Amino acid sequence: MARFILAASVFLLLLLPEVSSGLELLLDEESRECVTCHEDEVAVREFRICHGDVCDHPIGIDYAGAAVKNAGLVSPGSVNPAVLLPGGRITCASCHTRYKKDEHEATAAMRDGSQPDPMLSMDNTGSALCAACHNK
Repeated sequence: MARFILAASVFLLLLLPEVSSGLELLLDEESRECVTCHEDEVAVREFRICHGDVCDHPIGIDYAGAAVKNAGLVSPGSVNPAVLLPGGRITCASCHTRYKKDEHEATAAMRDGSQPDPMLSMDNTGSALCAACHNK
């Protein structure tokens, strides 16, 4: 089962559009929708969200601002258009397709490895999804 990691309680994130701790975390509407269903998988940790302990990926961060500070990021104008950046921010929808709760089981059943993962915004063969934003 996936485990999401966030820095503030889900309850707080659902109530407040902005949480501050040195950097601003603006959780967009779609990410809020994700958290409402996946809240049982959420734990507290440094304004980051991820599926388990293998990665530590931020959401709610302004991509262009991050790219200015991090040479390991692709310039904002060169990010693959399949990677959505609503309001210029990294969100759940940046890497994942949107689906309705009643479609989850059918969509998850298609994750058999014989085709690109239907829950990702683009094919991740050879880490292509990661390389859409990261050049290192």
